[in-house]
Amino acid sequence: SRLIILGAAEQLESLNNFVTTVPIDISQVVGDLSVEVPLDVPPGLEVLNEAGDTIVAVRVEIEVVPRTGTLNVTRPVEILNEISGTLSFDLETIDLVLVGPIPVLDEIEANPELVRVFINATELENLSPGQTITVLLSVTKPDEVTVQLVPATVQVTLLE
Repeated sequence: SRLIILGAAEQLESLNNFVTTVPIDISQVVGDLSVEVPLDVPPGLEVLNEAGDTIVAVRVEIEVVPRTGTLNVTRPVEILNEISGTLSFDLETIDLVLVGPIPVLDEIEANPELVRVFINATELENLSPGQTITVLLSVTKPDEVTVQLVPATVQVTLLE
């Protein structure tokens, strides 16, 4: 919302087009916060709301989100669904760069099964023995995390 500030010109210029509030302690806040906060207005200035009423505080809405971090992990390539025959990969493991809230990344470090790299074997049904194809890898991960695979594909060969 808009505020109207009344006062002497030199005092108004000293505000640099904004009014501050008293500090808000968010050190113990876990979720979102809605709080009435007193304005920190220099003496001699008056603050009015859009209706022209004098106000001394404003309602502040604060959204607290975890800090974002990056986590580098390596995962083996898994096969989802069974296929007859033996498969060979040009890479047995894939490097992943995970970006997300630090608490979620900490959870992934504690429980590596939360992030898995796999190939769906149904994509390999038409593969002939000795044939090699490039397959795009899939990842299971927590929704809050984005992932970059290095590389994003592997060469798969169906052995005799």
